[in-house]
Amino acid sequence: MRVLSIEVSTSSCSIATLDGYKVMAEETWIQDRSRGQRLFSSMSKLLSCSGCRLEALDGFVVGIGPGAFSSLRMALSAAYAMALPDKKPVFGLSSAEVLAWTLAKEQGAASVTVIGNARREQLWIAHYDTSGQTPIAQGGFELLSSQDLTARLPDHSLIASPDWDSLADTLQRSVSKGTNLITGKVFPTARATGILALEKCKHSAETLAKMAHSQAPLSPIYLHPATVATPRPLSE
Repeated sequence: MRVLSIEVSTSSCSIATLDGYKVMAEETWIQDRSRGQRLFSSMSKLLSCSGCRLEALDGFVVGIGPGAFSSLRMALSAAYAMALPDKKPVFGLSSAEVLAWTLAKEQGAASVTVIGNARREQLWIAHYDTSGQTPIAQGGFELLSSQDLTARLPDHSLIASPDWDSLADTLQRSVSKGTNLITGKVFPTARATGILALEKCKHSAETLAKMAHSQAPLSPIYLHPATVATPRPLSE
């Protein structure tokens, strides 16, 4: 089963083509102001290096955040555009779930808590039971202030953040001694996103299509409520 996977939720971006667990080709880059230009040029190079035509793919997998909203929206648009001609499935995975799964595999952790910078002086937090083959979310994403973080940190959970550069001081101040905090940058990857999708669908193209069909229309995970502009009265 062959999939093309995209992960651009953080400044460390990547795309990959996978044939089962084998990575056929992979491209990584650090996000800059060019945004979509880098994604599309890397996509062209990826397909050329992998020797895999779009019609030979069974589907597309995209990390949907939380993260860089514009980049995520562009990644989804690209995946849907490539999938449209042959009606291939596009399946979305939370980038936080992918990161939790990756860290659990590396560290042997049965529980992982991922914390990110939600801007507007808030953090987001998500908890995962990672004792099984695939992560199980323990509730949804939660917004909170840095002052409330200590009370929301579970015992005996591996804690990590894709936004370490901006949250290091807050995290180190909030966790208690003995807590397993990963100090440093950790990022979800396209490779891991694709492999986790394959785990979830049991390497079945038909199951991947069913899972994708059962999802609501994909959009980037955005945790803040939409801001509604107040109409101005017409000037007389």
